[in-house]
Formats: sequence, C-alpha cells, structure tokens
Amino acid sequence: MHQKLDSFTLLQLQSFVAIGQCQNLTSASKLIRKDRKTLREHLDHLESELNVELFNKRGKILHLSEKGLVFYKAANLLLYNAKCLNNLGNSLTKERKNTLNIATNSFFPQNLTSAIDKELRSKFKDVLVNWYSINNNTECSSDIIKHDVDIGLISITGEIAAPVPPFGLEACYLGHSYGGIYSRKDSYLHNKKNIKHQDLFDNTRFLLKGTVREDWLKEHSLSYATREFDDIHFLIDCLCNEGWTYLPHHIGKKISKLGIIEVDCALYAKAFITQHAMLFRGEELAPAVTYVKERVIDFFTEHLLTEQ
Repeated sequence: MHQKLDSFTLLQLQSFVAIGQCQNLTSASKLIRKDRKTLREHLDHLESELNVELFNKRGKILHLSEKGLVFYKAANLLLYNAKCLNNLGNSLTKERKNTLNIATNSFFPQNLTSAIDKELRSKFKDVLVNWYSINNNTECSSDIIKHDVDIGLISITGEIAAPVPPFGLEACYLGHSYGGIYSRKDSYLHNKKNIKHQDLFDNTRFLLKGTVREDWLKEHSLSYATREFDDIHFLIDCLCNEGWTYLPHHIGKKISKLGIIEVDCALYAKAFITQHAMLFRGEELAPAVTYVKERVIDFFTEHLLTEQ
C-alpha cells in the first residue's frame, strides 16, 4: 500500500467513508449531496493511489474489503480530527460561521436522518450541517460535552427503560422499536421448529460495540462466545459465514439479499428492544438545534413508533 497522503483530499476521503457507511453509491451521494459520478471518481482515485481494492461488490451492495476496512477506520479518524481542527479555527475568528454537527450510530434509522438533513438545508441555508458516524455512545457523549458535536442521535439495545444521560448532558427519550435474531439462511437455526436457549448459546453471537448496555449484556449474553465489532459492515460480512446477531428490523430487512434472514425465534427476539434517544448539552439551544430536536420527535412519532 503506497503512502501518498499528498494525493488524497478530504473530499475524496469523505466520499469513501460515505460509500462505506451506505454500501452503495446512490445512498452515499444523497448523504453527502454529491453526484454518483463524483463519488465513483473519488473512489477510483483512492484505489489507484493505494493500489488496493477497497470494496468487494456483491450484487448492488459494496462491502469493505479487509484492507478497505483498515483504511476506512483511518479515514474516519482523519476526518474527525479535521472537523475538530476546523471547529478550532472557527472559534479563533470573529465572524464564526454557523455550524451544526450531528452524530449518529449504525442502529439509528437512516431514513429519518436523510429527511431531517433535507429539511435543515432548506430551512437554515446559512448553517453548515455536518453528519458524523460514531462507533459507540460513550464517544458520542464525550464529543457533545467537548462541543465537537451539537446533537447525538443514538440507539442502544437493552431493557425498556429510558437511557440515563451522562453528567452535563440532557436526553430526550424517543421511544423503542423491536428487531429480530438474524443468521445466514443455511444456518441450522432456521431448520429448528422451536429455538431454545441452548441453540443460541452454542453459536457465536456477533455484537456491534456501543449498542448494548454492558450491565444488560452480562445478564443476557445468550451465547458462550461473543465477538464485538467496531464496524457494522464487517459484522455483516462475518455473519455471512457463521454466528447470529440481533438487529433492528429496519436494518435486518436491508441485508436479506446477502442470504441473511431472521430466525423464527419470536420469544428470544422480544427479549431485545432497541431504544432511541437524543443527547444534547443542557444549555440554551440554537434555533437549528431546537428545530432538529422537534423534528426528530415528530419523525419518530410518525414513522417508527407504529411498529409493535
């Protein structure tokens, strides 16, 4: 892998990270508001400079390759540091440009964030809106406290109870949604009429870091072995070969084309509930932040909480 950092631009890295998050060019182009051709050119440039394939294509879905995942984590970190540097630069100028930084994790419904982003850019044209993907909720809370992020939209799996916000932050509990236990379609879990605890226990459970409360996980592990992942795309790639995982239905439906389907295991699936919450600083909120807060609540009321 060649080291030609002077040949990379932040825009190219942003395009790459967006493709890695969305797994296809169409969704990625909508996320960062750039056309598909530009994203393809950015990706081709990076792969040419690095002399590696960053993605493995399965149908219309782009999965990060092994080396692509390594580069994805590094690019994400670099973009985050660039954002922090930009915020610092803005704070040193007298005429600071209005910015709104919003962080989300992998379980938060993407259709809601896309709709909110569209409305924000239309209503607050003088505000620069930045969306960031976070690896865990602790990271999100820390970034809000440090003023690197204005709003955190998080999801966490556990018992039905409103998440308690960290000291110094306020939280708005948005509600909860159900999901299911998923494994590859040729797993023996799909051949059993009545799934028992032992069936799950004998298989490795895959878990996305930061999406399950640690105290709840210790009491409800449901498996002799648990593998934790920093990236949901890598988790799904591994799930194509073995193991099982819990996913909210809005994510599980998207990966059925990969041969990963829900296990007929309603009793245990109901043991998991994904809670959704919004974190923000306990201070007077800027108009754009207040608008996001109100619209997120509206979107959940209209679109998500109808699921039982």
